[in-house]
Amino acid sequence: MPENYPSTINTDDLRYLSPILPAGEFVPIDLTNVPDPQLIEELDYEAVRIAMIADFQQRWPDFDALVESDPVIKLIEVAAYRETLLRARVNHAARSVLVAYAQKNDLDQLAAMVNVTRAKYENEDGQLILEDDARLRLRILLAWEGLAATGTTWAYVWHVYNFSPRVANVSVYSPFPGVVRIVPLMDEGDGQPTRDFLRSLRRYIKRDDIKNLTDMIQVRPPRFINFEIRAELVLYPGAGQTVVHANAMEAIKYYLNTNYRVGRDINRSSIMAALHQSGVSNVRLAEPKYNIVVKKNQIARCENITVNASIYETQ
Repeated sequence: MPENYPSTINTDDLRYLSPILPAGEFVPIDLTNVPDPQLIEELDYEAVRIAMIADFQQRWPDFDALVESDPVIKLIEVAAYRETLLRARVNHAARSVLVAYAQKNDLDQLAAMVNVTRAKYENEDGQLILEDDARLRLRILLAWEGLAATGTTWAYVWHVYNFSPRVANVSVYSPFPGVVRIVPLMDEGDGQPTRDFLRSLRRYIKRDDIKNLTDMIQVRPPRFINFEIRAELVLYPGAGQTVVHANAMEAIKYYLNTNYRVGRDINRSSIMAALHQSGVSNVRLAEPKYNIVVKKNQIARCENITVNASIYETQ
């Protein structure tokens, strides 16, 4: 393999993304499956241009200079382009009032409608950190659960996210009747919460206006199941092999980031799918030998990634 192939990446760079669905059977509505409203139209500049030319010909039947160099055609093209931009602006405005698409201030306005505000905190350097859109979007979806008299999984999830913007993910489940166990994952380091944080969270959740009367609350740190990835990519011969390898490394990094969650399994098939980028003939996965199946209080943590590459040889 050429020396410029980055065969190993630093797992310290595997940062967590915005929180997604914690372990549990019930989940909020999947916004990716909600169709766009009919107000949003598919943009087609050429269709607008043709319609404008037809409209002009109807108003001036003697016009027959349809060559692109004609000044009238040029003016129509300018008008068609500007109308397309205007239609795009209408699409953008329509999406800005949808939870699935709204960003920044638009999303803040939608959050205010369900009595939610964007969280903020100061980091160790004194810099003000604002809650990102993805996390705020999830709290908007959970806001209705927060109105319940707890008891539901997502009601407790809602209160944990509200307690601290540093919580990246949380698993809530009942190991025994009457017991609610909360396992938070933090957004810094390896995600392990401190003892002080766990105690403070437990005191918060045990408030009379949050905890269900008959629930016994347990707040526990996540347990880690360590594994490594060792694989060989068989690449098709030709140019761009360094790029193919780099794309595969980025893809596996993204997969691990998005699945660094409490109660989230790591499957061999998903690892191979991430590595199998365009230009890859085959993926030979040596480690892990089996799927990493975790419990609701565990996190699959990748400690090392080594991906080598070889060139496919025809027989």
